[in-house]
Amino acid sequence: MQVEITEQKNNKAKIAVTVPATEVEKYFDQAIKQINSREKFEGFRPGHAPRKVIESKIGTDKIHAEVIKVTLDNTYPKALEQAKITPIDRPKIQVIKFAPKNPFSYTIEVNTFPEVSLGNYKAIKIKKPEKSNIEVSKEEIENVLQRIQKQLATYTEKKTAVKKGDRVEIDFQGFLKNVPLEDAASKNHPLVIGENMLVKGFEDNLIKMKPKEEKEFEVTFPKDHPAKHLRGQKVKFKVKLNKVFAVKLPELDDELAKKVNPQFDLKKLKEDIQKSITKQKRDEQEIAFKSKVIDAVVSQAKVEIAPGLIEEELQNMIKEVSSKLIQQGSNFDQYLKRINKTKDELKKEWHKEAEKRIKTGLVIAQITKEEKITVPEKEINTEIQKQLLQFAQFQPKEIKKLKEQFNSDRQKKQIELTLRNRKAIDKLVEYASKLG
Repeated sequence: MQVEITEQKNNKAKIAVTVPATEVEKYFDQAIKQINSREKFEGFRPGHAPRKVIESKIGTDKIHAEVIKVTLDNTYPKALEQAKITPIDRPKIQVIKFAPKNPFSYTIEVNTFPEVSLGNYKAIKIKKPEKSNIEVSKEEIENVLQRIQKQLATYTEKKTAVKKGDRVEIDFQGFLKNVPLEDAASKNHPLVIGENMLVKGFEDNLIKMKPKEEKEFEVTFPKDHPAKHLRGQKVKFKVKLNKVFAVKLPELDDELAKKVNPQFDLKKLKEDIQKSITKQKRDEQEIAFKSKVIDAVVSQAKVEIAPGLIEEELQNMIKEVSSKLIQQGSNFDQYLKRINKTKDELKKEWHKEAEKRIKTGLVIAQITKEEKITVPEKEINTEIQKQLLQFAQFQPKEIKKLKEQFNSDRQKKQIELTLRNRKAIDKLVEYASKLG
């Protein structure tokens, strides 16, 4: 494989890579095997369809796309290693030339490490909280028990008027100055009257309504509401009550405990809840302590961050938020409208956080170098198996595809980086905890 650094300045590098035709053919065969193992071909057992059958059914374009992916996954980490360049973020890869039985050429553009001055990070000392100081109140245990009761509640549909404690399903649309609000509308929205999950005063207007009844009313939003454009505003709602259910909560007794775990009685359930809350608090305590140590190390470090890096991190932050919004049935434009901000205003707000995230990443990476931290192949494979088991619970049908992804050189490098950073943080915690 031919690797050449064509440009390197201002903490950026561009690398030209050419993969020999013989190697491309090897990845071509690998891509065909992967397609063969996950696709179904009529008349053939899984993984046993001839290449010509696969090519005719899947099509040349899809096969070539798979070959390119397999080739990049396997060669790009080696190319960076050969060029002796360690990127600090995801590279930009551009395919220059691809054709079967020919060399495959592409370029890699990466941001490289600026100079990082750590200071005497080993001298930082922070007192670690005592694990024995964790307390769990009766109220915390009762809150969990109440949540369990609600999860195991039974619902009986009724035709009578809504009262406090009932569960309802409603359609609603909010209007501000007669203009429909995208973020104040829902269909068949479930709601338990009295839990106050929507704006204060909304649920009060549903009491005494009957199934199929429609109603209009106004609610004044609080002045500290998260959506700035609604603060202190009177919003008119049009509501249709679709269904009403009487809610029956199970008794807090041994029978309820057995529904959670057949081996439990109520006393054992409470003990288990106490242990669970204690562990959660201990984990939160540990995370908070690690954050405190990292912040102390990062604050004394000196590093110059190129503006381009900050802009890229801001774009990553926007993508993260957009992805979450899409999962919630919204999008980034609606979010901007809801908070009454432009994208540039939001980026300005996030600038310090983006800078902090980059600096933290650079400092941790430098620590791994200073401490000569390595990750054995065995640990990488153990982590892959652990992650595959987690994914298998939620995506059992995708397990074959996930195995292929996890076993690629690119994914292994990413897991190695994660484990190396984790070890670096553990090392910093170890130094900070030794108070002498």
